[in-house]
Amino acid sequence: MSAIVTVKGDDGIIVAFDTISYDMSGIVLSTTACKVLPLMELNCAIGNVGAAGFTTALRDKIAAKYADFDDLLTGIVDDFHDVHDDLVQLYWQESGPTPNATVMLAGWSDKRNQFETYRLSTREKEVVVAGEPSITSAFSLVSTDGCWVSSAYRAEDMRRFGIDVENETNLVSLAVRMVCACRAASSANGRGDFEGVPYAVGGQLQILLLERGRITQWVTHRWPDEIGKPLDATAGDAMPGWLVQQSSTDTSLKDD
Repeated sequence: MSAIVTVKGDDGIIVAFDTISYDMSGIVLSTTACKVLPLMELNCAIGNVGAAGFTTALRDKIAAKYADFDDLLTGIVDDFHDVHDDLVQLYWQESGPTPNATVMLAGWSDKRNQFETYRLSTREKEVVVAGEPSITSAFSLVSTDGCWVSSAYRAEDMRRFGIDVENETNLVSLAVRMVCACRAASSANGRGDFEGVPYAVGGQLQILLLERGRITQWVTHRWPDEIGKPLDATAGDAMPGWLVQQSSTDTSLKDD
């Protein structure tokens, strides 16, 4: 679960994400579980929300069999399906729901001469584009345009964190604000796709910048979440200090 945000620009792709993992009762297991991995050799990055370890398993499945990002796109659905089958086989005797995951792909297409982002999910998923909801089928490679968020934040948090998709010119700022808004929506019971199960965002807030021929990744914020306890979404600063300073004149950042 947790949160991944992708924002495409003319010169690259920003991916912002958290690094927490937790069990089905909402107890924090790790605060440093990196959900996004760079594949420098393919000039792309992959990440997932949902079943822990899915990104690493998918990276191992990809191995060195693709020549570039375009080549990867031709086989990623089969790889994704195989990794999910392995997870189902591993956990089929354990109690709890079937392990599900949504994977993000971001990369440079030489064939189309552009940056591209996609998502894949192990189940049917509702998506909202320009305010219009729709359902996409499981195991379908879906192109995501402009800005994509793995889970929905609340309207009140959109105002609180100053999220303005149409007018924001700083793409890093936009992506970070969205992850922070997703953290604020953390819940022991979840909602939407996470109805009835814990939903939490926390640990570190990392950023990955993908450009042609270069991938840069860094930690921009840390929340004081504790292993062995349920996540407290109000713990620590709601968002990075540099972003607070940037938005110091925006009263929407004050708690209601």
